[in-house]
Amino acid sequence: MAQLWTSLLLIISSVPIVSSAMSLPVLYVEGTHYEVAREIGTTFKERILEFYRLNEDLKAVLIPFVATKRGKQIYTDYVKTVNATYPQYLDEMRGISDATGIPFLHVFVSHMAAEIEAFMALEPLDDCSDVHIVNSHLTMIAHNEDTNPLIKDRGYVISAKIKNVNPRGLLTVAEERFTAYSYPGYLQGNTFAFTGTGLVLTANALYPKYPKTGRKIPRYVLNRAILSAQNIVDLERILKNVNYGCAFGFSVNAADFSKLPVTATYNYEVAPSDEAKSIVSKITIRPERARASRSTNIGYYYHFNMYDHYQIEQNPKSITSSQHRKARAFRLPVPRSDDDARVILGDTLDRKYPIYRTPRPTDPGCTVATGEFDLTNCKLSIYKSNPKTTKIPLVQIEIPCNNT
Repeated sequence: MAQLWTSLLLIISSVPIVSSAMSLPVLYVEGTHYEVAREIGTTFKERILEFYRLNEDLKAVLIPFVATKRGKQIYTDYVKTVNATYPQYLDEMRGISDATGIPFLHVFVSHMAAEIEAFMALEPLDDCSDVHIVNSHLTMIAHNEDTNPLIKDRGYVISAKIKNVNPRGLLTVAEERFTAYSYPGYLQGNTFAFTGTGLVLTANALYPKYPKTGRKIPRYVLNRAILSAQNIVDLERILKNVNYGCAFGFSVNAADFSKLPVTATYNYEVAPSDEAKSIVSKITIRPERARASRSTNIGYYYHFNMYDHYQIEQNPKSITSSQHRKARAFRLPVPRSDDDARVILGDTLDRKYPIYRTPRPTDPGCTVATGEFDLTNCKLSIYKSNPKTTKIPLVQIEIPCNNT
């Protein structure tokens, strides 16, 4: 049975209520991989069950696909590969399944949704925007989490300490510690998080035209694995995933706060390949040298849901929103402060494909939360409403910059 770090489920605003627009629960939990996942599933059972019940894509698209001959083979290959590489995360999926009564197959299929949509040539929800700021007075990564609107009032934050009592596969660390925004019924890692080893991590979905199967790991599972990274070098090892490789694409925005001050942030673009490894492209964001007319150094970067510094064939239907969001961001003033980052992430001037998203006929995506990692002042601020027009974040969590 999992032990709670505290006997209380910390709720911002009130008791947990499904579809409460002004609350965001934070659960502190520790135990084995299975125990932690089962505790999460038990605590948030109502939210998880409602999300699965309302998720038409799962019922109408994903589950029917794995019932086909082709889909069943892809599912079997992915399960086999995850069992060989990160079996502890299968334990976490079983914990969710056992706590909620949702069949394990449904839980796992939810974690291969990106791959299924690509195999079926469907148009996915083009999601997430990031702003990096690195200058003489501020280092920050700010992230819009864009996804299915059903998640907005059913998400939660998990602060976990996981004991790896039986190291197997590629996961050899004895303990994982992280704080992460979480979708209902999903593994952590595919949104925004910070770890007990000193890393800030945010994820952007990317959409290569051709997914991979066989000895390949679904994107969501690799996103979970990066929370175990001990440092930047270890993060890059996990992303490259030699002997296997990723099944689909994604991007990771990262910073290392284990040593202060933090003077750089990083963006990685990860792509599947026919080789037994992922393709990983990296850029580093540092302060630029000040021009004569400027009094401060400036370093900034934006990332959206398309490959920016690695060339790969992408599904053209999947990047329309990103093209609009990127163009709009570059029309706004260069960001130098946290206020500037919020102005960008809260922008709604593009009525068809805004940066801060609410569902509309041209763009069904929704900004369900904004996470703002201020690594100069060591705090994570989380907004559920538009950060441009919201003065105070709903949740603020201290980042343990001096305790890693």
